[in-house]
Amino acid sequence: MNVYQTAQSSAETQGRALLASLDRAIGECTSATEALAQVVLAERGNISDFETIGESLVDTSGAPISSVQLAPAGVVEYIYPEQGNQAGKIDLLHDPDRREEALKAKNSGELYAAGPFELKQGGFGMAIRQPVYLNKDDLSSFWGFSIVIAKMDDLIAAANFASADELGYAWQLRAEVNGEEVYSGGSALTDSMVPVSEEMYGKTWTVYVLPNIWLQTRILTWAASIMMVVLTMIISIAVQQAENLDRQRYTDALTGLRNRRGFDMAMEEAGKDASLKKLVLIAIDLNNFKSFNDIYGHDNGDVLLRSFADELDQLAGKRGRTARNGGDEFQILLKDPEDGWEKEFNAFFSRKHWFVYYGKRYEFLASAGYVVYPEQSDNFRDIYRMADTALYHAKSDPDHRFCRYAEGMSKEPREQLGFSFKDLSDGAPGAVLIYKDDETEQILYANDQCISLFGCESLGDFMTQTGGSFRNFVLEEDRQWAEESIVLQQNDPQYHHIDRLVYRVKTKDGSVKSVVDISRKFHHEYYGNIYMVFLMEEAQLARFDRKED
Repeated sequence: MNVYQTAQSSAETQGRALLASLDRAIGECTSATEALAQVVLAERGNISDFETIGESLVDTSGAPISSVQLAPAGVVEYIYPEQGNQAGKIDLLHDPDRREEALKAKNSGELYAAGPFELKQGGFGMAIRQPVYLNKDDLSSFWGFSIVIAKMDDLIAAANFASADELGYAWQLRAEVNGEEVYSGGSALTDSMVPVSEEMYGKTWTVYVLPNIWLQTRILTWAASIMMVVLTMIISIAVQQAENLDRQRYTDALTGLRNRRGFDMAMEEAGKDASLKKLVLIAIDLNNFKSFNDIYGHDNGDVLLRSFADELDQLAGKRGRTARNGGDEFQILLKDPEDGWEKEFNAFFSRKHWFVYYGKRYEFLASAGYVVYPEQSDNFRDIYRMADTALYHAKSDPDHRFCRYAEGMSKEPREQLGFSFKDLSDGAPGAVLIYKDDETEQILYANDQCISLFGCESLGDFMTQTGGSFRNFVLEEDRQWAEESIVLQQNDPQYHHIDRLVYRVKTKDGSVKSVVDISRKFHHEYYGNIYMVFLMEEAQLARFDRKED
């Protein structure tokens, strides 16, 4: 094969690589369109907080998206960002330029990539439209379209056509629909260019690449030199692999932050820095992370941890070192922080944090305790303990979630941290029940004494007996007046929002028991308003009273 044949083969290879990259770039936009459709389905067509959802897709999805849109009944009503894209608010099913494609997508149920075409807001772009049906496989339940708009310039940039420019290749990209050219961009077309074509997304894409003769000639000259550096490359790769393995030892796999070993190394390096004037160690913990995992699952919990890790890394900046110790525990090391840093960190930990996963927004809180070296201690070992103690105080005070260590904090009792809710409820002198304050009155928790009270052998047995609802918990004849009495007492300040009453329940074997109910309503971070109930058989309580007499 002569140098010219080699050049043509290289140009063809380059063309195939460019089209494959373009396919991936458009594919990222189709994934974003499908994700937006899932949001619509999750909310059963009732769109809320579209701006947050749109911002998440445009700014964080990584796809070359210009804007996202929703078109209920085929009419584009929601656009993010709206500024500069108002011209996109059109009726797709009646617009003469879009009607045919929109009807085809609606009636087939298939995603459709329209374009490239001239955008009303300027330039060329593609519209990826996903028809949304509220009932699966039922075309009559058509809700509308989820849409992603991608400008051709952004798609070409995402497909890294610039890499061909850097290698000295001239190129032109064309798109045809039914034999008619709808788009062309790049260098001027010449007879020397090598064409490579692919059918993608209902159109023919052709990239023309000009062979780089100079490059191919140089390749022949470089061949001998390459052989001389192969050994050096092998050694370099081996060194790089060793460095990667070493980096993995000090990196948390989930978040990409330092792990505890990596953080200790950063502390050790800071201790050897003679120019260091001030060092701040911050211990950080997520509030109620176990409850979040139990309610929403570990996949959501992992996304929360990665999202929060990114926030901490940005907060720490170039002067900070951030680590995840494990679980929901994090640390930050600040070297000679600038004035005003405490105000910035206090604002960060005082606010709610959030992330979006599969179109749903989740909120959470975090607490932190910190100590300043050498102002408060010149012993590195001590400041770990002091920061952890300050964190304990921050978690105990919901109004001050960013807490500086102070003398005397170490004397605070910490024994209560060793008890879980299960320890307390199972050790209670009676039955404990928790249920939702809504129309379902769904039972969320029952301890072993509560399960035994109903003559049941397990929680599953108990949930079957009660139908999983407090409404079925109370004997039917007592149900209405018991619920009315609970609401009346809870809303009356003289009862201190605690109800006290006696009603009857029916056990698994059909017998009836009278129980004393003492309950209180409060707000839970994830479940909303709930009731916590303490129950004891009236007969058992009477026996206690007689013993006291």
